[in-house]
Formats: sequence, C-alpha cells, structure tokens
Amino acid sequence: MFPKKVVAVTPLVLAILLDNNHLVLLRSGNERWTDLLTFIQDICVFKGRIYAVEAGGKTRTVTIGLEDLSVRLVANRVLGRPGDIKFLVESEGELLLVDIEETFYFDSSLENALTIHVFRLDEKEKEWVELSSLRDRILFLGYGCSFSVSASDFSAAKGNCVIFMDDVFENGRICDNG
Repeated sequence: MFPKKVVAVTPLVLAILLDNNHLVLLRSGNERWTDLLTFIQDICVFKGRIYAVEAGGKTRTVTIGLEDLSVRLVANRVLGRPGDIKFLVESEGELLLVDIEETFYFDSSLENALTIHVFRLDEKEKEWVELSSLRDRILFLGYGCSFSVSASDFSAAKGNCVIFMDDVFENGRICDNG
C-alpha cells in the first residue's frame, strides 16, 4: 500500500486514500481491508464521518456510512469548474472544497498559473456554494493532511490565504488582499 492520506474515526474505522486513488477502509474487528471507491481525489473527516470527493469530471462528494460502509451522495459535481486538483478541508465548522485548475503558459518563462475556487457545502441543498473570500482564514492544503487556521490566532498579517504543503505546487503560497 502506498497511502496518500490516512484518516481515522470512531468506532475505530481507518480509511486510507491510496496513491492510485482507491479508497480502502478497515473497521475494528475485521481482518481484511474493504476496497470501497475508486477515482477519489481527497478524503477528510467532517462531523465524525468520512467524506470523499471524486477525481476528474465527476467530482461528486460522498460520505461513507461507518456501520455498513454505505456510500451516500452529499453533493453533485461543481458545475462549470474544470479543476484538476481538489481538496476537502474543515473550516470553522463547515466543509470546504478547494478546486484548483492549473494552466500552463508555454512562453520563455515557462510559468504556470493556478485558478483557485473555494466552495462551502450546503448540506440541505446538497450543493457546493462558491465563497468570494476566506476572510480571516488560512487554508493549509496537502496530500498528507489539510487544515485551516485563523490568521489572527496564527499571528499572520492577513487571512484569505491558501498555503500548499507536500510540494503540491512549487510556489507554495497564494494570498489575496481582497
């Protein structure tokens, strides 16, 4: 197994997102891993449940039933967003989806640009609602883990930032003054 991300929830359920984008789970008392989902981009624990977002064009978000390993749709794909990379992260009691599109410019500088959109989950409507700002929040995103902090609690000059870990992108940090 080559884990990309590992999460654990009670009652002692261990979920591993493998490097090949398969989600496998092991419940306490079981001797074998259950290969549950394929084409998964990211996983997280939110409100004591495992959430997973699909990779590619589908990008549905699902939650996994801990008792019976049932898969339940939480939100359909984000319409009109061609993002190549997606992260799930809890922030101030809300589940956020960070959708990143990487555009390459083939000029002499060989620069690339990132377009980042952040959405919050509207659980009642089962849809992602785009945020215009993170306000005081800083999102730390990485393949191993993702989390959010308050800029004021973190002694940072400003919020509304995304900081990439795990060498996700070479430039590492993206902040917006707006």
